[in-house]
Amino acid sequence: MGKEVVVVCPKPSRPLNYVFDNSKRNYPFELTVLSSYVCPESQIIGRSRESYSFGQAIKKFVNNYPHPIDAIYANTWPLFSQRALAQIAMKRRIPYFIHVQDIYPESYCSKMPKVLGRLLYKALLPFDVFVLKHAAKIIAISPSMISHLSSSRQIPSDRFILARNWQNDSSFIQQHTPLTAHPGACHVMYLGNINPTANVALIVRAMSKLDKGKYHLSLIGNGPDKDHCQELGRELGLDITFGAVNPFEVPSKQAEADILVLCLKKGVAKTATPSKLTAYMLTGRPIIASVDTDSDCANIVRSTGCGLVVEPDNEEMLREAIVKLTEAHSEEERLQMGNAAFNYAKKHLSKEANLTTITDAITSVL
Repeated sequence: MGKEVVVVCPKPSRPLNYVFDNSKRNYPFELTVLSSYVCPESQIIGRSRESYSFGQAIKKFVNNYPHPIDAIYANTWPLFSQRALAQIAMKRRIPYFIHVQDIYPESYCSKMPKVLGRLLYKALLPFDVFVLKHAAKIIAISPSMISHLSSSRQIPSDRFILARNWQNDSSFIQQHTPLTAHPGACHVMYLGNINPTANVALIVRAMSKLDKGKYHLSLIGNGPDKDHCQELGRELGLDITFGAVNPFEVPSKQAEADILVLCLKKGVAKTATPSKLTAYMLTGRPIIASVDTDSDCANIVRSTGCGLVVEPDNEEMLREAIVKLTEAHSEEERLQMGNAAFNYAKKHLSKEANLTTITDAITSVL
């Protein structure tokens, strides 16, 4: 849009054990990779240190940057990194836009014992309130997130902008192939980071009690729970296909599935809408979502008719949903589910629609 853009980031580290291609250098912007601590493992202390370290690196970068900064768009780790950025932006009188991906400290404290969680919530909530109240605009990824943040932080709803997370939708659209019938077992797939929050072990347990001649499971991705899922599959006698793909291979790999499964532990979907849902929908396959039934993720699946929603952490309900989708629904109905997912994602979860929303907000203050 004719503006000079500087991207500041830490060394890439997600997902765990992923080998990054460092050869690309022809970005249409200035890129600075800061020297800060990174923690690819899903560890609370390590991730907190990572957030704090990057926040301090941001402060140093902004203080030493030799040119005027008109605005800052921040899509970075809560709570410490965001707070450090807010502090330096306010000190330098730079308007900043904060993009909220997960609601913290709620997400953080939900993993703690109840008493400790409540104490930490009271201690950490002021960090988030400070960041949000001083932002030029707050970009949220779902209506439920806006409602929760507005009421719990006492911030007027007109300070928020709704921008859904998007994938590289052009790649999905170019590689889109409608669901077709094929001989052999029903191919059930999970593709994403295999971590405790994703609850992938639940899929393994649910699939282990199904007819192995009728169903086959693929788990595509890396993460701290991958070894556990491999061992669990061996213990349960389940032949699972494991694999890994680079981002450009995701559309074609997911297109191999008959059913895509999204699992999140109880409480997680209430504070986050996974970008995996967008990728799944753009693939045009029926989706089974094992998530909080009152979450934004569940509402999208139900309202579009693109799949089934079951309670989180419920192995039996997940298993029944897989059987129902293949035996109680016809091939034509499953095709309609996939088409509904694809069409909704193109209209509401596209890069064009949501990126425009964000850039319009930023340029309005320049």
